[in-house]
Parts: sequence; C-alpha cells; structure tokens
Amino acid sequence: MCLQGQAGIGGYTKRIRNYVNAFIGKIMSRFFKTWMLVLLVSIPAALYAQLLPPDRPEQDACGALSLCGNSFTTPYGYQGIGNKSDLPNTPCASGEANSMWLKLKVTAPGIIVFTITPAVVTDDYDFAIVNATNQDCNNLGTGPLSVIRCNFNNNSPVTNNGVVGLNLTSNALTVTSGANNQHFLRRIDASAGDTYLIMINNFGGAGGPSSGFTIDFTGSTATFDNGPSPRLVSLTQTCNTKNEVLIQLSEEVKCNSIAPNGSDFMLVPGGTIAGASGINCNASNQGYTDKIRVTFSPALAPGNYRLRAKTGTDGNTLLDLCNNQLALPDSLTFRVYNLDTTVTRTICPAQLPYTWNGIVVTAGGNNVAQFHKTSVIGGCDSLTRLNLVVTNVITATVNRRICPFQMPYTWNGIVVTTPGPAAAVYNTVNAAGCDSVATLNLSVQVAANQSLTMSGCGKVVIRGNTYTQSQIVKDTIVSSIGCDSLYRTINVVVHPVNPTTIVKDTAGCGKVVFNGVTYTQSITLRDTVSNQFGCDSIYHIVHIIVYPNEPARVTNNVGDCDVVSFEGNKYLNDTTLVDTFRNWLGCDSLVRTTVIYVERFKMKITADPPQPVKGDYVLFTTEANVSGYRVNAWFPPDFFNNQFALSNSTLLPRSDTVKVVGQSPLGCVDTAILYIKADSLIPVVIMPNAFSPNGDGLNDVFEPKFVNKSGYVVKFFRVFNRWGQLVYKAEGTRRAAWDGYYYNKDQKADADTYYYIVSVEFIDGTKETIKGDVVLLR
Repeated sequence: MCLQGQAGIGGYTKRIRNYVNAFIGKIMSRFFKTWMLVLLVSIPAALYAQLLPPDRPEQDACGALSLCGNSFTTPYGYQGIGNKSDLPNTPCASGEANSMWLKLKVTAPGIIVFTITPAVVTDDYDFAIVNATNQDCNNLGTGPLSVIRCNFNNNSPVTNNGVVGLNLTSNALTVTSGANNQHFLRRIDASAGDTYLIMINNFGGAGGPSSGFTIDFTGSTATFDNGPSPRLVSLTQTCNTKNEVLIQLSEEVKCNSIAPNGSDFMLVPGGTIAGASGINCNASNQGYTDKIRVTFSPALAPGNYRLRAKTGTDGNTLLDLCNNQLALPDSLTFRVYNLDTTVTRTICPAQLPYTWNGIVVTAGGNNVAQFHKTSVIGGCDSLTRLNLVVTNVITATVNRRICPFQMPYTWNGIVVTTPGPAAAVYNTVNAAGCDSVATLNLSVQVAANQSLTMSGCGKVVIRGNTYTQSQIVKDTIVSSIGCDSLYRTINVVVHPVNPTTIVKDTAGCGKVVFNGVTYTQSITLRDTVSNQFGCDSIYHIVHIIVYPNEPARVTNNVGDCDVVSFEGNKYLNDTTLVDTFRNWLGCDSLVRTTVIYVERFKMKITADPPQPVKGDYVLFTTEANVSGYRVNAWFPPDFFNNQFALSNSTLLPRSDTVKVVGQSPLGCVDTAILYIKADSLIPVVIMPNAFSPNGDGLNDVFEPKFVNKSGYVVKFFRVFNRWGQLVYKAEGTRRAAWDGYYYNKDQKADADTYYYIVSVEFIDGTKETIKGDVVLLR
C-alpha cells in the first residue's frame, strides 16, 4: 500500500492504524479488533500511564466530561471508542480511536483557545471539535456542519513537544492525518448558549496507549458553565458490605479531593471509617472518578446505617472538575446483613436421628450441622449453624392450695387423700415422644380465730360498713381461693366528737410576733388540739392583723432674720426639728421635719481706688454673706445714677460717707457704710535712680513714684539696656513697675545701668515725660 503525503514512519504508522481500525471495526469484535491492530501494525503497546478499562462513560459523546475553562489534566490512557462510534470519520480522515470526550457550554461570548500538552512528548494526540449546539449527543453526524475543527497532526518525529490546540494566529480549520509540524488551528468565536464537544484520540509514542495530557484554556475570553454540584447517587452493597461499600456519584470528581482517611464521610448511628479511595485514581491520588470505595475497620455489626457526606480534614467535600463542592447535606442508606448465625434446638432421644434443613443429625452437641444458602444480597453465601440439645426426661412441679371441703382432691385422675409435698406423681409421654414426670405439692387452707379492738372518733368503718356506736362485730375473712381463712371478733369503740372553737385576734404595726414567729402580713392561723383518743378537742383560730407602718414624710423650711419663732419657741441658731405623729391604732402615720434657718444678713462696700483724689472715677462694689441679695438704695443719691445696681461708679466731687441699703431673699435688711476721702491732686512724678530686685521687700521694683494714690495714668513706660534693646514696657496703667526681668523672657537682667522713658497724664490734664537712667543692683 502506498500512502501519499506521509512524513516518516510515525505518519505511516498512524495512517495504517486509522485504516485498519475502520476496517476491523466493521467485521470483528472490539477485543479482536485491538488484537488484530497490534498484529497488522506491529506497534508495541508500551504502557506509560494508567490504562483505563474500555467503554468508560467519557468515551461516548453523551458522557463527555464537562469543563469550565480552567486547566484539566488526565493521567489516564484510554483504549477503544466507548459503547458506540459517535464520530466514525472527520474532514481530517478517520474518526475515533482510543478516544475520550470533553464538553464546553458557553455562558458569555468570547474566543476559545487551548493547548493539549502530552505528559510524554512522544505521545500523539489528535482532536476534533463538534458544534453540538441544539444537537442530540447520540446523533452528532459528520462533515463541516458538525466537525468545525480537527487536527490529526503526526507527532513523529516529535515537534513542539507534541503540543497541539487552537490559537489566535492560525487560520487553519483542519490538519489531515499524516501532516507534520502543523500544531494549531484557528480560534473559535463562541456565542452565549453554544455547546462544543472535543473528541481527543490517545496514541502513545509507539502507537499504544498514551500517558495522559493537560488541556489548558489560558487566553480564552469566553465564559463557560460551571455546571451543577456533584451529589451522591447510589450505593452498591456487596457480600463484604460490613467491610466496604461502593458509592456512585452524579459526575466525575477530582481524585485529590477525596480525603484518603475517609473524613469526607461519617457513619450514623456509628462505626469507624478506615479510608476512602476513588476507582481508577492512581497511587498519587491523581485523576478523576465517579465511584468511591469507602472501607470500615473494624467490620460493621449487622444493622441499618446512613453514610453522610461532610467536610473532610483536607478542608473540602468532594470537588468536581470545575471545583464545585458536593452540596451538604447529602447521604445514602444501606444495611449490613448477618450472614453467619446459630440456632439451638431441644429434642427427645426418640427424635434421633434429627432432620434439619435436609441434613440428618444422629447425635446432639454444638455445631452439629451447618446449612449454606444463597442470601438475598447479590447472591452472597449465608451460614447457619445448629446446636442440638437431647433431653432424656422432662420434669415439672405443680403447687396447689385448696379448702378443707375439697378433700379428697382429684388431680390427673389420681385421688389424693392426704395433703403435703409430693402428694401425687403423674407420668406421661408428650407430643414429641419424650417421657415427662409431674409432681403435685398439695396444701389445705385452715381458718384461724382472732379477737381485736377497733376505735374511731364519731365512727368506725370496717370493710365498707360504718358503725356510729360502740358494739361487738363478728367478721369472716375469705382467702383468694375462696376458703375461710380468718374468723374475727371485733370490739368496736366509737368516741364522741364535740370540739370547742377558740378565736383570738392579735394586731401590730408593721409586724406581729406570735408564738416566736414574725408575721409581716395579715393571716389567719388554724390549729387543732386532739384528746387522748386522737379525736378533735379544740379548734384554735388566730386572726393576725398587720397594720401598715410606713408613715408619710414632710419637710418644712422656716426662716427669719436674726431670730425665728416657731410653735411658741424662739431660735437664735439654725436647727432641725423632727416630730412623729401616730394614728388611732398607735402606728406611725406622719414624720414631720422642720428646718429652722436663722439669717444674719450683712453687707459691706469697697472703693477702687481706695484713696482717690477729687474728680477721679471711683468704683464702689457691694458684697454680702447671702447670695441673691439686692440693693434698694445708694447714698448720697447725687453720687449715683443707678440706685439698684450691686456696683456703681462715680466721678468723686468731694469727701463723703457712702451708704448702701440691701435686702436678702428672705427679706432681711442691712446698710453698709464707707467713708471716702477725696485728696487734692498734686501732679508730681519722682523716678528713683537705682533698685535692687532681691526679694527683701525694699526697692524690689523700679517704678514712678507719686504723691497721690490715684488721679493719674502711666501712658507708657519703657526701659532699655545699654545696647538699645527693650527690656520692659507698660502702657495705659496706674501700676507700671519693672521687676528686673526681661518683659518677654523668663530671664533676669544683669546688674547694669539701664535707660528709661516714662510719660504720665494726670486727671487735671497735666502731662509729664521723663527720661533718665537707673542702676540695677544685684
């Protein structure tokens, strides 16, 4: 056979494989087809990875693994084409061979690109993409309307490390079988709602199974459907269910999301899970599976169980290929059957040999026979063991008690004339053919005599009969078997009942103490005193009455000037009086508190300046020992315009006596008096020539000296050092004095000669400015 366009032995091998595969698929079984493929092509099937068994669900289009655009890796090698040939041919030549299917469902539009990177660079991966939008996965069809991309590039010799896929630069839609170094096809411009199926053929470097690959969608802008979360579907029970169960999932989950210690599951009502593993997961826990085996150790006891899914110690539940977690809660139920049981049978010697479940047993003992049977659980064998007990004689004892009139007594045809133990023995053979012996113990009930006295208060009741008078009563007691067992002679004594009632009232304020008990609320006490016969003799009734003792409280304030008269008494000092008033019951009803306040209202008046000159402004200020006082008048009235002010200023015309009349809030009145002398103004300023600020009280400050204490204003006062720096200043004040410190620093001025200028203005308009020097002594 001559094949055009093949490059190297790899291309030849791949082309031959495709033709042979198509031919054999029409005439032979899949097993024989694989065998013939190896013979005809003569390619060794080197197993580089885990080879999955044929007919996996994902080998058919309807069982395609759903991806969501992330990176997906399979460590498996596939063989065959699944249960049906979904894609028998493509525009690139043949169709499926050692194939598996992937599915993408687009939710947001964009481009789709990907790379398929083999785990072993010599592996050869072909792929075809089917636009399955609105198509039946069981009937995909062929041709350009169905297969929109296919690449059957030959990877022998190895180029681009065997990587194939879709990219943004290629414009090719197909690469036919046998072509070399044509790794990429044009991207797919996908719309929302599109569905794409990717068929990937797996070929190893020598034509056998491959070693797995990674498909990576990096660079794609389309968004893919994540699909539903996985769930538990069913649980397969086996003959070994006490040791393990097999769980069927709704979709493939990642092997590395299965916690090997089984912590993704728990047993209810109890049991220890030893581990969990995915079917077809490799030793490194790589790959994916839709079946999980859960093992138990120790083995589970027979009973009903629920296997619940939970978050494992690996921090997650089971994860599907899109990392969707199995939704909780989710669980499956199963039952562990008892397949090994033991039964015990008791027989008579006459029943030997004994037939049990078709087995003939000739002697008694433990485990004398074993019965094997196929159980209802998947054809599992069950085992039942027989313990056989052979009893020679069956014995029994019968106890009877009769009345004297029943003698002689007949029992099982035997007439008994004398009671006692073993009064009769009865021998017989039971239905099983065993000898049985019954022994009769017979006793006769004999009546006894009794005399007694029964008494009561007002009446005596004997066995339902009421007696209100004393008398003798005859009575017979009958036993449970109907025999007279006791003859009684009863002396009935009825004591008269005529109690006396005594009523007493006791009351108190707030509480009552009665018989050592304190009562804070009113209550009625009842007490009964019995006589020597135990009959009621005296009824004591005590009414305890507790009156309220929470008096009302009022407070009065009584005040006056200098002396307070209250209820006939005079008070010269502050005091507090407390009086308690009681009601007719003698309980406190009112507590009155009277606060006596004696007010001694005193006022005084001060002048600023205290030694003014005529024509000077003087501020008169009042103060008192009581707050809230007011002023009623100022004297002499020609000095003051505001007669009701607490303070007044005036231009002093002369010396005079100032009086202020004030009144406290209580109405007390006082007059403050101050004689104010108005000196004559002498407009003279004297400046010292030295001072010593040493704190001795003598010449500690440098200041202008005046004859009068007021009547002037220092307009400004400045002091400079010998370098012309200002060391002190004052303006517009009566008090201008330099203490030897720099005015704007916390720093002493050095002992030295300083220079000053001072300007003074007197109230008569006289102005004087003086310049000079002063010596600061330290």
